Amino acid sequence: MSGILFGGLNICIKMVLDSTVCLSHECCTDRARYHYLTNTMIESLRRDIFGQELAVQTMGNIFKRYQMSQNSFKNNKIFLFHGDIGTGKSYAASLLAHHLFPLGIHSRLVMNFDLVNILDDKNNDIFQANQWLTNQILKLSRLCYAGVIILERWDEVNLCQFNVIDSIVGNRIGDPNQMKFRRMTFIFISTMGSAEINNATIAAYSNNLLRGDFQDRQIYHQIAALITDKVPQFASIDSLINIIVPFLPLQRIHIKQCALHAISTTTEVLVNQDRKAQLAEHIANSVSYHTISKFQFAKWGCKRVYDILNAALSVE
Repeated sequence: MSGILFGGLNICIKMVLDSTVCLSHECCTDRARYHYLTNTMIESLRRDIFGQELAVQTMGNIFKRYQMSQNSFKNNKIFLFHGDIGTGKSYAASLLAHHLFPLGIHSRLVMNFDLVNILDDKNNDIFQANQWLTNQILKLSRLCYAGVIILERWDEVNLCQFNVIDSIVGNRIGDPNQMKFRRMTFIFISTMGSAEINNATIAAYSNNLLRGDFQDRQIYHQIAALITDKVPQFASIDSLINIIVPFLPLQRIHIKQCALHAISTTTEVLVNQDRKAQLAEHIANSVSYHTISKFQFAKWGCKRVYDILNAALSVE
């Protein structure tokens, strides 16, 4: 059963929020279910995903950048982590959120919501989804003095309709008389590319390691405007916290997902969905994913994916 770190104890959310409903089954993905710093690190080390030295290096890298921008953390509590699939956004967000605990900075509880899952659970009823998410965040704000809310896949839903996000941002920043969300820190996680937020004035962001032109960016522009319009007083993008997570080894599933992106967005290659999946599998099998790191894969890049793809097609 998923739990939350509350008062130094690992407690099931079901016990804290509701005696009959466990929130974790409604709002969390398998890959990012209540990432707690200690548990995440132990789990990673146990699986030998990366060595202790690299784990410490990753932590130190994040913490150093965090320290350099402590004022931003204290005063500006809405952040965006962006990057392609497999770049460690969720992991970096969890590390960042949990650094707030030992430092005693406005964090007593961390919750992770997946907006797509919420919408699916409510049968795409946007009103019910808005109401449910608002109620959960209100519960959290009453539960603890302060907390961190992580919103996964926020660019995959129509946030122009998902107005609870607009409401939260407005209440947190726009109106000083609206205090109900003011103690909560929000971290949005997105696959938005860096080109879409060059002028954004909110964000802690992980590097967009795989550069590529992905399709249909209109909704991203709308969302960036939706958020940034609320925070005109923030500093320029250059002064924001930049979190880079180059040390996590790239898992095979990430290579496969990245390959699917590359195939789907390469107009020269016109193949059906089944063939795309086969080619992605071929690419994943062509990479020594036990040894290649995300940083190495970034340099290896989309061109290499494309080369392997063309080679696979030419064999037929």
